[in-house]
Amino acid sequence: MVIQLIARQTYKIRMHCLVLRKRQLRRRSIDRRCRWLSIKKLEHWLTPHEQERAFLMTFEPKCGKTETRQKTSPRPTPVPKRTDRSAARHNIKPSRAREIQELAEAVADEYFPDRPVEPEELLLRKGITFNYNHYRDAFDGMLEWENDRFHVYCNLDRVEIADSPRARFTLCHELGHYYIDEHRNALAAGIIPAVPSECEYKSDAKMEQEADLFAANLLLPRQRFVRLATKMPPGLDAVLKLARRFGASVTSTALQFVKTSEIECALIKWSPHTKTWNWVSSAMYASGFGKTITERHEIPDGSATDQALRRLRPPPSGFFSSGGTATDWFPYPRHYGHDNPIIIEHAIPIGRYGVITMLFKDDQHD
Repeated sequence: MVIQLIARQTYKIRMHCLVLRKRQLRRRSIDRRCRWLSIKKLEHWLTPHEQERAFLMTFEPKCGKTETRQKTSPRPTPVPKRTDRSAARHNIKPSRAREIQELAEAVADEYFPDRPVEPEELLLRKGITFNYNHYRDAFDGMLEWENDRFHVYCNLDRVEIADSPRARFTLCHELGHYYIDEHRNALAAGIIPAVPSECEYKSDAKMEQEADLFAANLLLPRQRFVRLATKMPPGLDAVLKLARRFGASVTSTALQFVKTSEIECALIKWSPHTKTWNWVSSAMYASGFGKTITERHEIPDGSATDQALRRLRPPPSGFFSSGGTATDWFPYPRHYGHDNPIIIEHAIPIGRYGVITMLFKDDQHD
């Protein structure tokens, strides 16, 4: 009798343990599925490398304690770079781009309605801590969620000084990750880790491109920018004046000028050996000039860009200037319009980051 009672109780305990184990496995399965669905929603702006890291995170075993990385000297592994950027353009849908532009402009109008945007002041207002330090070439900036708050790292080895235009753009880029809901929620939930950022249009990841777009429209609010830019003739002289007015970099100001311009103009960013990316205004593209030259050896000898890439001393204006024809820069136009028009070329060196070339038709220059 006693043996039967013990056997019955033992059987009940085993069955109860089995039920608990099944419930535990089911909860884990549901949790993994939810996290995986969250990643699937985010993968339209994650690079394949980031998708793989996020996928692996969903199946990592959970321990009782989690280690937190010290903020004093982060050394994240840089995201792998693509080598072929000959036709780099933003991969953001127009509706999404308008949404981000309107968000950035709304933030600028709310906090800085009648003066240039101050990213450090905005970070403090939002309760985001930040620091400047030397991290070699690991990143320009990085937004990290730790201990239930956000923190921004800014790399002095790449932005040079704390209040430089590049540093301001970098802080605005990290603010983009904060203000764009999908970015902020993914970081805070641990779905994606803190991602080192290379600013000013270097990354192919949609997440980084969206943050760059936010940064440009926060520093250079579209309506204010267009009001001033339409009163100026095209060229780098106008770009330099606008960059000083808004406290922005030459690269971001020149790109905003071309993107908002109603005239026929184009912008090319060069590394020492090849084209990094280009942007053509809507009017220029509509007239048949879209694809530009891509290699250093295709640049006309003695042109403004050639002089800038050879690191000659710029004239007092700060940039080189020369003239040529459309086919010097656009090898495959859909049609020539008025015979192969004259193109004015301006080029300015931007330190170790290369050269910026601006092109526009001669009849649009006063």
